[in-house]
Amino acid sequence: MNKTKKETRKYTNETIALLYGRSAGHCTICNRPLQYDNYSHSNLNISEKAHIKAFSDLGPRGENKTLSAQEKNSYDNLILLCGTCHSTIDKKVLEGVYTVDWLKKEKNKKEKDILGVMKCLTPKDIYCLKFISPISDSNFNFEDNQLKQTCFNNSFHINDTIIDLSDNLNNENKKISLSLLNQQIKDKFKLLNNNGANTEICVFGLAPQYLLIKFGYELSDKTDAHIFTKHRGGWIYNNFTENKNVFSIIQPKQINKNNEVALVISSSADISNNRILKTLGNNIDIWQLKSNKIGIDNINMQEEISQFSAQCINVLDNIGNIYGKNKVINLFPAMCNSLAIKFGQSVFHKSHNKIIVYDTINDKNGNIIEKQMLRSE
Repeated sequence: MNKTKKETRKYTNETIALLYGRSAGHCTICNRPLQYDNYSHSNLNISEKAHIKAFSDLGPRGENKTLSAQEKNSYDNLILLCGTCHSTIDKKVLEGVYTVDWLKKEKNKKEKDILGVMKCLTPKDIYCLKFISPISDSNFNFEDNQLKQTCFNNSFHINDTIIDLSDNLNNENKKISLSLLNQQIKDKFKLLNNNGANTEICVFGLAPQYLLIKFGYELSDKTDAHIFTKHRGGWIYNNFTENKNVFSIIQPKQINKNNEVALVISSSADISNNRILKTLGNNIDIWQLKSNKIGIDNINMQEEISQFSAQCINVLDNIGNIYGKNKVINLFPAMCNSLAIKFGQSVFHKSHNKIIVYDTINDKNGNIIEKQMLRSE
């Protein structure tokens, strides 16, 4: 009679190494060090390898008949814990507290945190770019030490030199401000160019939108740019939340290739079609790139900014393919600082259409004010 081979809790050396390495030898839940016992004050391995989906079909988070023994004992299905946390999650699972999805999320978050800390400790020059320009009558300034601390808190070890492209011009001198930005970029980017096109940079920008878009446009070949979002409470890089922003492209109901083209980007506020028609006339095809969450302080994660960038490229490609590359795109932006920079960074210098950026502030006649061509002839 053939006996069914009994499944065993057997882990490969590679799996064990990954568990300890990626958790930095700490409990994934409570962060307790697992090579030291606080009670006896001695070096002691108190770690326990727990299955996310139970090894036994009858165990906590069980019913895994579709998983082989190898899959059950794989790194993806294991989590490193202290004895207290291991006992707690197994006892509370029937109450729906520590689910499979929750454990996977905690494991993933812990690994990202560890990678962030290790990245911060790795000796690598990361430059910090600062671009502050007054918005209307408001003046903003951020001390270099504040920006350095923000970088450090987000696991970026930056070079002591902060490249400051800021100006202190008032709102009436924005054309001069744009000219100054161009000159600042030309002069001060030499430091970055000397270090290669892929220099890693942290970006802090707060200015009128068309200046931020121009700023991002000049950054387009600096692919490894970490863009911080300005919230009322400070600068945000990754403030993880389950309620992510999703950006959708909305095409005109009817497309007329002879019409002018407007692109409305809505994240921080909505822009009514009537304002655009009043500014440009009635023969306009209005395209939209719109967030599912309209409002300020909504952008929290780089994942959202990356998805926004992909949609920017998609909508610009679509417009160019439908209307031809000679059609000018009239851009009406209502978005936060990081998205404005990212939009500029997403415009391909040689392949996308020319873009005119409009300010969303009305002039005395109620028209939206044209500001600056993003690409020249």
